[in-house]
Amino acid sequence: MAHGMFPGGGVELVNHFYSMCNTRLDDSLKAKAKEIEENPGLKKGTTAIIADAVEERLRMNIEFIDSWHKALALHASPRNAPVALRNIGTLVDNIWYHAGDRSHDFNWYTKRGILAAVYKSSELCMLQDKSEDFQDTWAFLNRRLSDVQNISKCTRDVSTFTKDVNQVAKAGIFTILNIMGMNSKSRF
Repeated sequence: MAHGMFPGGGVELVNHFYSMCNTRLDDSLKAKAKEIEENPGLKKGTTAIIADAVEERLRMNIEFIDSWHKALALHASPRNAPVALRNIGTLVDNIWYHAGDRSHDFNWYTKRGILAAVYKSSELCMLQDKSEDFQDTWAFLNRRLSDVQNISKCTRDVSTFTKDVNQVAKAGIFTILNIMGMNSKSRF
């Protein structure tokens, strides 16, 4: 009967399960957003929202954890890549949306790409995890999200430093030009 329902083979079953789980997570995130709207004291930070959402989605795979590596292998086939990418794209887009991201610039792509990498690496970690209730996976997930935050902070700091150096250099050049009487701007 399953063969008749999924004539494209096992990958169709995997895609159906993935899509169904993405929908369940989206519904759950909508319900949590409504709950927070009614009780603002429950609001969490962006990283906490993302961590909770990724963990909730990964927990949906637990029932099939012993065969999930086969599902990942089916998705890894170049022929199945477009649907696999659409599945992960939908997942990370929903998570970021419910975490409050409404960007419309290049940031939109980088945030989703980074979250996809964090999700997939956590999913692979989960396949090897023998700890109780997958505690090692959740610790791994939290370390990856912390790494992303640290990289983001470092990038912002470098950007600020670069702007400051640029302003100091401009001020120095204008000062030298003023001293030499070569500045075209008149103060009078």
